[in-house]
Amino acid sequence: MEMSAPGAGTRLCGLIGDPVSHSLSPAMHNAAFHFEGLDMVYLAFRVREVGLGKVLDGVRELNFLGLNVTIPYKSKVIGLLDAIDDVAREIGAVNTIVNNDGELKGHNTDWLGALDALMMSGFEPAAGKRALIIGAGDASRAVSYALASSGMDLILTSRNWDKARLLSRQMGRMTSAEMVPPEDLGEHVRDISLVVNCTPLGMEGFPNELPLDEGLIDSGMTLFDIVYNPMETPFIKAARARGAHIVHGHEMLLGQGARSFELWTGRKAPMEVMRKAVLDRLMGGVLE
Repeated sequence: MEMSAPGAGTRLCGLIGDPVSHSLSPAMHNAAFHFEGLDMVYLAFRVREVGLGKVLDGVRELNFLGLNVTIPYKSKVIGLLDAIDDVAREIGAVNTIVNNDGELKGHNTDWLGALDALMMSGFEPAAGKRALIIGAGDASRAVSYALASSGMDLILTSRNWDKARLLSRQMGRMTSAEMVPPEDLGEHVRDISLVVNCTPLGMEGFPNELPLDEGLIDSGMTLFDIVYNPMETPFIKAARARGAHIVHGHEMLLGQGARSFELWTGRKAPMEVMRKAVLDRLMGGVLE
């Protein structure tokens, strides 16, 4: 569909975080806007924490349609918003903001994106299964919520023990949630169905290392890396070498992005258009 050049009526959406150079959200959303014939543009903005409040004031004044939020601001934006939905409040993290005539409301679509990614791969989260969650940051909160709401028991590990303790208490209201130090994981990985990397390890600009000792990976496990750029992270490569089932992070990106699109536009997201835009960038090795 032919689109006119952006003009005075063009509505803006964007991504805020630090870093954002790895993000494929602009390619994904702009492809969707173009396909749907919407006069909208999506941009990525690297934001310093000291300027976070001013940025949100600017979103109100410039009448942005909405924002996505990435690391490290998913929990930090909450106190700066006018409203937050119940699930985002329960998770304690916001990844999508909708601007309604100057009122900014926070949502969390990450947890649904995580479930989408798992179901697309053929893994069904269910009671009686156990998951190891690596990391205790904002993304881990959403993934843990998704799995706990599906009945799975959780083992939580993180280098940040205080965050792991907080997450364990939070998830313990929904399911069995056990904290294990990283150095003791070898004693606890038996009967694990799913391992999820919720750290930025392997992401462009972060240490290119494994979040889990390769010797602990078993062929009967499903390994899910929420890092999506690059597509072949060290964790994904190790999973493939050990014969484990693989879930790529770009499927979570698509699931959460589709729901953000729907919150902003009121339309059903063109998933295959968005998937093609993401895969074209990943397979071509092009970064935003």
